[in-house]
Amino acid sequence: MIDGLIACNQYQKQLLETLPFDLPIYTLYTPIDAEVYHPEEKKRQIIVASKVGFQKNTQAVIELFKQLPNDIHKVYIGNAEMWGKVVYEHDKEFEKGLARVSDTYIKSESPLETAKWIRQSQVGVNMSIYDVGSLFFLELAMAGGDFFAWHYHPMFDEYKHVKRFGTIEDGLPKIIECFEKQEPNTQLADEIAGKHSFASFKTQLGNIIQEVFICG
Repeated sequence: MIDGLIACNQYQKQLLETLPFDLPIYTLYTPIDAEVYHPEEKKRQIIVASKVGFQKNTQAVIELFKQLPNDIHKVYIGNAEMWGKVVYEHDKEFEKGLARVSDTYIKSESPLETAKWIRQSQVGVNMSIYDVGSLFFLELAMAGGDFFAWHYHPMFDEYKHVKRFGTIEDGLPKIIECFEKQEPNTQLADEIAGKHSFASFKTQLGNIIQEVFICG
């Protein structure tokens, strides 16, 4: 017997609510380790951490990196081992394109090494068009980076301090402007900590357990 469904953000909850199930849906936000993703002084560096592929809008990342000034260090981390072994021909072409436009292109990296790159990056961008959650976004935001969401993806609607852009021409000056400062984006970090700290996770989980097994 299923007592309910759990979503990790409001967008995922909205999607689950469209399913033909008469079940309660709870939100249990993904916890992010504040000790691993703590804010620190930022470098003049932009990072994208995502699988390489059409669904991740890799071509848009390539175009963005092409147009950014040379003095901004461009980092792409693929984390390919997390997504299985299937590699399509167009993905190989994307990888070649990323290698040409990135200052640092890492096909696959461990979580702790990825965390080091994330903590020191001033800006992160999610260009994906199909995601229902973004661990990279949460990690970079917890670390105080400025985060940009591509094409007004509804996944980010509940986070008011996320910066949005609909075209590369629109987003480019906004991204470059962020590099005028080096201090962490404490507004976004505080917003993420409020929902995604381990303390918040324990409270959310306790409320769900109480409602399902005690009150239900």
